[in-house]
Amino acid sequence: SSAIMPASVRKGTFKEDIFQSYKDVQSKLKTGECAIEIVKAPGLKGDDTYKAVILKGGDKEPVMVELGTAPTINDIVSSGRTYAADGMMFSHVWAPMMTHLGDVSKAYLSADGVLCLIDLGGIADKNGKIASEQFEIVNCISTKDVGIVHQSSNSKDIVLFGGLTYSPVVAKENEWYAQFEYLPGTLDEVNAVTNMAKEQGYNTTVFTADAGTQAAFESLDGKALKVLHIATHGFYYTQQRAKNITYFDQMADDDPLNRCGLLLSDGPILGSDIAQIDLSGIDTVILSACNTGLGDVTSEGVAGLQKAFRQAGVMNIVM
Repeated sequence: SSAIMPASVRKGTFKEDIFQSYKDVQSKLKTGECAIEIVKAPGLKGDDTYKAVILKGGDKEPVMVELGTAPTINDIVSSGRTYAADGMMFSHVWAPMMTHLGDVSKAYLSADGVLCLIDLGGIADKNGKIASEQFEIVNCISTKDVGIVHQSSNSKDIVLFGGLTYSPVVAKENEWYAQFEYLPGTLDEVNAVTNMAKEQGYNTTVFTADAGTQAAFESLDGKALKVLHIATHGFYYTQQRAKNITYFDQMADDDPLNRCGLLLSDGPILGSDIAQIDLSGIDTVILSACNTGLGDVTSEGVAGLQKAFRQAGVMNIVM
């Protein structure tokens, strides 16, 4: 569950757990740091409203600040004005929080709804100054990530998946799988990355064509790598959409990790499968695939592929 969200916003958790959770987060905050959870919650006047919960080291308890309404923010995003210089998005997201952030130099930020899909640090005020110029912003799936220090791997090994061919045998048996086509650009991508990596003295292993199998992916269990680079089709489906797809309709579709994944040479690997593999020895995972940032929006953030890789032990994910 979310680490600092009050009981009035979070559902299905106990007050004592909430208290302990935010105290745990607070104990990890250094001077000048804060944790911010942004959540979409029912508004008093009907429209859903975004609320920010801000926690600083010296606070007795988190402070809740009301931001803009969901319809207003959705309209700004859908009209392409998220990063416009008019400061409109800033006025609905950051401006209400600023009176509480005057002494902040670093903010750990976990966002909800459509706000988790955009770069909040890149939103500018009416003077053209973006939020990340005013203090450092560390994006988190959950503020539980505050204070976690990832030890960088000393490995000189890089593994890449790309230029995959998708099994015609599986495609004959699975209409859903058959819709995905070969991505020629992904072969160029992994070849280019491989050349650059070798120039820097890294050892590279490339899985391409029909070699990018589930077995190849699972062979990474427990391995120490500098980078795992994956260039292929990614997918995520809502519960409603999954019910209409034969491949997913028999699964426990209340688990979003069963409705997201990556396409490999011999079929899909689901988020739930990825989460069971020990990838904690990998310094950075690069997901160069569509829909990798999508998932169910929960109190812990976006429950999709990024959550799957987090559960597998990966701290640094580039999408």
